[in-house]
Amino acid sequence: MIVELPESRDLPSGRQERMRAGLLAAIDTPRRSGRHRRVVRFAAAAVVAAGVTAGAVAVVPAFLPGRDNGPAAALAYAGGAIAPEIQRAADQCIEDNRVHTDLEPALPDDLRLANLVSRNGNVAVVFTTEGGALYCFNEPGNGSRSMTRRVVSNWMPGAIEIGGATSMEAHGTSDYFATAGRVSSRVARVVLDHGNGRQTAANVADGTFVVIADGDVEVDETVLVAYDSAGTEIARSQGWSRRGLSEQSADCYVDPTGAVVWGSTPGTVCRDAEAWR
Repeated sequence: MIVELPESRDLPSGRQERMRAGLLAAIDTPRRSGRHRRVVRFAAAAVVAAGVTAGAVAVVPAFLPGRDNGPAAALAYAGGAIAPEIQRAADQCIEDNRVHTDLEPALPDDLRLANLVSRNGNVAVVFTTEGGALYCFNEPGNGSRSMTRRVVSNWMPGAIEIGGATSMEAHGTSDYFATAGRVSSRVARVVLDHGNGRQTAANVADGTFVVIADGDVEVDETVLVAYDSAGTEIARSQGWSRRGLSEQSADCYVDPTGAVVWGSTPGTVCRDAEAWR
């Protein structure tokens, strides 16, 4: 399933919801029984536990500072064989990018696998290229998948930027939630707060993050928390939003030369952009 929409601020009131409803209604993919439906919001460390695998560049602790969450370790991935379910998801992601030439932005075929995570059979992968990022979420048991393509630059609007997110519910409690995106060079670790007292450590690798929630989430209350290498919190972002909590009032960002690299609202006091990697 492929859904890509402009940001809500680019559309008249109510237009985005009507567009999303129309797109979802036109999609013919297997769905779970009952009231659950597949929702894709954006056009958005492997914990040693059953059914979880991830790609990474280093072993990091997976806990939220200041809370006793248990020192769950993260599994480093530094090459070698990739599990078959991850290989299939990665191959399908590349194929979707190749065949859906009608979607913008177009990305080249020579994408590089930057990050991945698998939990209970569900897989999320992140590919990057010189000026783009590809986020894919695959649910084999549900027979559905989604893809988000983004043009990116070397500058970011803050320390964390969500590129793609997917959930079984648009609001309220969801038993499936996954999100991925970019992090600035200052970010060493990202944790997803479920909004109900639970947390899941994201996998951070090569300037990207990806996480599949371990358990139910309260969709509207989800928060991504970014930490630096010293364990200091440096940014928060709503899990169901592309913009950080502290940056929601900022409409433009500038590089060290003062050039606007994100947004361009006249008369707005711009914030400093952060380097990607």
